[in-house]
Amino acid sequence: EGRIYGYLDDNLSLERTTVAARDGDNLVLTIDENIQSIVVKHLKRFGEQYQDNDHYGNGANNIGCIIMDVNNGEIKAMASYPTFDLSDPYDTDALLGMPLLTDSGELTGDYISKTTLSLLSEEERLQALAVSPDDTYYCEGHLDVAGNRIGCHNIYGDGTLTVGEAVERSCNVALMYMADDIGYEDFCEYQNIFNFGLRTNIDLADEARTENLIYHAEDMGEADLATNSFGQNFNVTMIQMITAFCSIVNGGTYYEPHIVSKITSPSGATVKTIEPRVLKKTVSEESCQLLREYMLQVVEGENGTGKTARPAGYRIGGKTGTAETLPRDNGEYVVSFMGYAPADDPQIAIYVVVDRPNVEKGEKQADAKFATGIVRSILTEVLPYMNIYMTEELTDEERAELKELGLKDTTGYTEGSE
Repeated sequence: EGRIYGYLDDNLSLERTTVAARDGDNLVLTIDENIQSIVVKHLKRFGEQYQDNDHYGNGANNIGCIIMDVNNGEIKAMASYPTFDLSDPYDTDALLGMPLLTDSGELTGDYISKTTLSLLSEEERLQALAVSPDDTYYCEGHLDVAGNRIGCHNIYGDGTLTVGEAVERSCNVALMYMADDIGYEDFCEYQNIFNFGLRTNIDLADEARTENLIYHAEDMGEADLATNSFGQNFNVTMIQMITAFCSIVNGGTYYEPHIVSKITSPSGATVKTIEPRVLKKTVSEESCQLLREYMLQVVEGENGTGKTARPAGYRIGGKTGTAETLPRDNGEYVVSFMGYAPADDPQIAIYVVVDRPNVEKGEKQADAKFATGIVRSILTEVLPYMNIYMTEELTDEERAELKELGLKDTTGYTEGSE
């Protein structure tokens, strides 16, 4: 900061000294302006599409999205809706839902979707017990645990499922069986390996710890273990979740997420370059490969719960989530989808959470389509922008959709062609 100061001498003449202001350094962000604008546009579009329904006026209580480079921890986009109006800093109503992105300790419900937690339970099962992916589990629609009947989303039961089929169908019962085999100690240890409850050390102010919002082995009961197995009944932040997820997608490397790529002086000289920082190895490449295959089934499988997340012309993998809030049976849910693209060479991970969608009267909130639809819309624009070319044939309907968006069909792309 510059300043001017002075004093009156013996002759009452003003002696003035001026200290010139100095320009501060510049932060160069990892945020991609175009990807960020695409994300903001589609979150806003969803909010406006559902704003006139019964429950909330903004399409949902809160909507959040993060896109991260899976291979270095760079944040390419991060946004929420409704937004905070910077021109009116005293109006904090729009911030009520934002703890979903920052401090979930202020939330009263269970704001962790059944997304990668399902996958992490699979990882625990495979890594800790070295069981075959061909192991099977029988789901009859519910499981009785410690006097509680805990249901699967398919109340009629999924029958006999392999590990991959359990992920594809998002079967709670199969996951509860796996967690029971793992046991309290190993289950909680794997949550610790993936940094749940701890800060990721992203370079943003006031990142929350959620250590007091997850279970530890000594205070976990049978029902707690069962519900934790499919991602219910504890809380983490979105940045904790997507950072852990990226380590599965990239082969087990846990990068510290960051939003600043370098610092430059006022003249443009580089003061500091922020290099990707590897914090730990979470799981083996072999296990990650299996999980990526399972996540492909979620999007491409006949019974996959994430089919509507696939953007036209691309193969992606991912996992849907549906988390029931407190009090139970209130009909209010947090739905989500976390995925990676493209399937054959993952470059980015995307995480979309819709906190209690403002559905039409008579429609249920417990439907991942509210999140998968946003993911599809975002990736339909982001992937071509990143020069990632289509690998799948398009339907006439998809071609019409791309034309309406002003996007090209790149399925027939060859080097040198327009």
